Amino acid sequence: MKVILIRHGETVWQKEGRYQGLSDVPLSKEGRQKLKAAKGLPSAESSGQLSGRLLPAPEIVYTTGLLRTDETARILFPGAVIARAYGLEEMHFGDFEGKNFEELKDCKAYRSWVEGGCLGACPGGEGRDAFIRRICTSFDALMASHAARCGRKTADGEPGREPSEEPLEAPLVLVCHAGTIMALLSAYGAPRRDYFDWHCGCGEGFLLSAKDWPEERILTLLSVVRFTADESGTAGPRTGKTMT
Repeated sequence: MKVILIRHGETVWQKEGRYQGLSDVPLSKEGRQKLKAAKGLPSAESSGQLSGRLLPAPEIVYTTGLLRTDETARILFPGAVIARAYGLEEMHFGDFEGKNFEELKDCKAYRSWVEGGCLGACPGGEGRDAFIRRICTSFDALMASHAARCGRKTADGEPGREPSEEPLEAPLVLVCHAGTIMALLSAYGAPRRDYFDWHCGCGEGFLLSAKDWPEERILTLLSVVRFTADESGTAGPRTGKTMT
């Protein structure tokens, strides 16, 4: 099975550098426009990672239930059912939410949090270790439920396919947040890298193989995916080179 993690599109708060966390902020007009020409999944041929096989369009796309993820999913996958995956929301920044650096730079609690590497709990919020545990627990449950769903659909094979052929399973597609992706892949991603090294931009994310998930809880990076216009103005879903 393949897993595609996609960060939601841009919001006004992001342009203003504000912490969003659990605040339910919608996409900005610009954020919607950047996504609208990029509907659908990148193909295996374009990524060069999946032996020329196309990824089937997902029947279901998971979001965190926050408006910015729901809007992104509906723009990119208009034909899919949108389902909420509980517990995978962004880190709770507590008292810092809705504020930017200029508004927080003289706050003693904020300075202490930043000087501590942003590891401790935000006032009224959560710390990184607790956040990562929440994300991993919730993603484990999502993988199990999605695998069971795919198993039910492919148990009897697919029309027109030989019994010996591997079923072409629909990927698990999750539209979520930068923090969610960083937490998840810092724990389960291969190659191993630190939390902030898994950061991606709005409308971007990662295509991963879950081949080793059942035994080893590993998600192996295949390529970067982008659902925005490139530098030349060409829009559409694209895959980049595998990160090293």
